[in-house]
Amino acid sequence: MKRILLILCAVLSGCTGIRMYDRVDFAVNAGEVPARPWLQEEACMDMHLVSPSGKELTLPCFWVEGDRFEARFTPQEQGTYTYSFHYSLNGQEPVVLEENTFKVRGCAGKGILHPNGNWTFVYDDGSPFRGVAENICWESRDSDDSRFFSELHQQADRFNYDVMLPAFAQAGGNFVRVWMCSWNFPIDRQRHFNNSRYQESEDYFNPSATARLDHVLELAEQLDVKFMLCMGPGNARTDASFFTSEEAKARYRNYLRSSPVGATARPSACGNSSTKLTTSSSATPRTRFPPRISWLGTPKWPLT
Repeated sequence: MKRILLILCAVLSGCTGIRMYDRVDFAVNAGEVPARPWLQEEACMDMHLVSPSGKELTLPCFWVEGDRFEARFTPQEQGTYTYSFHYSLNGQEPVVLEENTFKVRGCAGKGILHPNGNWTFVYDDGSPFRGVAENICWESRDSDDSRFFSELHQQADRFNYDVMLPAFAQAGGNFVRVWMCSWNFPIDRQRHFNNSRYQESEDYFNPSATARLDHVLELAEQLDVKFMLCMGPGNARTDASFFTSEEAKARYRNYLRSSPVGATARPSACGNSSTKLTTSSSATPRTRFPPRISWLGTPKWPLT
C-alpha cells in the first residue's frame, strides 16, 4: 500500500490560537482508496491523539470525497497534543503516519456538558447545568399519520427547526431532544423520506440529509441550545436480525462513523472559533465541508 506523505500546511503556524473547547478540523488525503471508501471495513482512517496529560484518544475519521478524509476534535486540556493518522485498506495492517503536534491554550469557559449520574448534568469545571427542555423530535412530514391532527402537523412553515428552535430559546429553553429516522435526518437513506426537505440520491450517505443535520446543529450552537440526538437504526431492517446480523452490525458501525457520533458542530464554551489543520500528500485549498460532531471520547451532547 502506498505510504502517505504528510505535509502540514502553513495554517499550523497559527495553532497557538487554539483554545480549549474550540473545534479543530483536520483533513488528510489517503492517496489510495477502494471503490467504496465510505465503508470502514474497506477504508478505515483513524486519528490517534495523546493529550497533554498523556491520555490516549482514537478519533474515527470520515470519508468526504476522492481520497479525502476529515476529522473534528474538541480539546479538553491545555498544552501540547500529539497526533498521527492510521490508515487501513481492506482490513490490512494500518499504515501509521508521522506524528505532529498542536498547542491548546486555556479559556475561561465552563467546558463540556456531561451526564452526572442518572438525573443531572455538569460541565468540565463542575458547574451544574439547569436544563429547560422539550422533546421536539422531528419536523413536519409530507403525510402525517396522526388520526386527528395530521393537517396541523403537516404545516412545514410552522413545524421546522428554523422556527421551533429560535422560539424555544427565546422562551428560555436550553435543551432539546430530536430524532434521526426515515423522515428526519435520514443520512443513510436514498429515497422514500415522506419529507420534501430531502432529495433522492444514489450516494451511500444522503447529502441533503447530512447538510440538514449540520445546519440544525449549527443553529442550536448559535442559540446555545444543548442537543440530545436519538439515533435510530438507520436504513436497516429492525427485526431481531438487527442485533445479530453481521451485515447489520457493519452497516450500523458505518452509520455511526459518518454521523454525529462518529466523528457536527458543537457549542464552544469560549466562542465559535474553528481552527483548520490540513494534512495531505499535496497542499490544496481547504474547503469547509459539512462538519460531523467533534469527537470527545464522550459526545459533546448526550446521545441516545
